[in-house]
Amino acid sequence: MAAIAVIALSGVTGCDGGKKRRSGGSGDDFAASGGLGNPDGVSGGGGQTAGATTGGTTTDGTTTGGTTTGGVATTPPTGPLSTTPAKDDIAITACDFDFAGDRSSATITITNGNSRGQASYDGTVEIVDGNGQSLDGLLFDVSGVPAGQSRTKSLSAEISIRPSSAPATFRCQLGQVWKAIAL
Repeated sequence: MAAIAVIALSGVTGCDGGKKRRSGGSGDDFAASGGLGNPDGVSGGGGQTAGATTGGTTTDGTTTGGTTTGGVATTPPTGPLSTTPAKDDIAITACDFDFAGDRSSATITITNGNSRGQASYDGTVEIVDGNGQSLDGLLFDVSGVPAGQSRTKSLSAEISIRPSSAPATFRCQLGQVWKAIAL
């Protein structure tokens, strides 16, 4: 999924709501229903900025019909991308191994520490006893977490391999985890 950055338009002045209009022509920066557009504004009877489609208004800040949404145009994100390791983004906030009820559960909170874009995560929360021996594993898959934002997910499953007796102590820890980035 492509991330969207928003920048203000500048240097586009004239009539028709702050845009220059031409009845035809061609250019590089703008497209329109009546021609290929021109760098100064909108050509033909409608138009858009940054390659958006004609024929209606969209909700992502693109412009159609000779108008803009909030006076902005969309462009691809720019600037350096800083990332964080998957394990640094995931916190285990609850853990339970219910031997009597034959269920294991955990709650995780994922915060995308990247500077921009979205991230998807998948992996395992392992439940281990006091000696570090595996008791169970819970799979998770969380997608589309925007940079700087968090998602909480509750995990629960029947105990896959039931031990012969209830463990005296247990804890949850992250197993293998993966993080995929979409800009």
